[in-house]
Amino acid sequence: MNDAWVWWLFAIGLTVGAATVWFVRGTIAREEDDLATDERSLEAGWVAGTIERSGGVAPVPLVEQVLELHRDYLRSSPPYFAGDPPQVSGPEAEPGATAPPWPPAASAS
Repeated sequence: MNDAWVWWLFAIGLTVGAATVWFVRGTIAREEDDLATDERSLEAGWVAGTIERSGGVAPVPLVEQVLELHRDYLRSSPPYFAGDPPQVSGPEAEPGATAPPWPPAASAS
């Protein structure tokens, strides 16, 4: 092979590699941890605005609290299934205690 051919292969390889990295990086979904604190407030504003445009009421502080609770939920252990009652944890929990059923039964009014 001559030197010009090798340099063309090198240039094409770099271009294809850069394009692949650009494509993969753009298509991978971001994780919750990828959001900065200031971006979380922007996210809450966007969610609140979207809900309000649909006729609902969602103040930004409430949406921020819901989003933070959602992040806490994602960081916690996996949810239980219908056959497995959840265990109560914490310093006040008695050994073997189970949490109340969720969702709570609708009260008859």
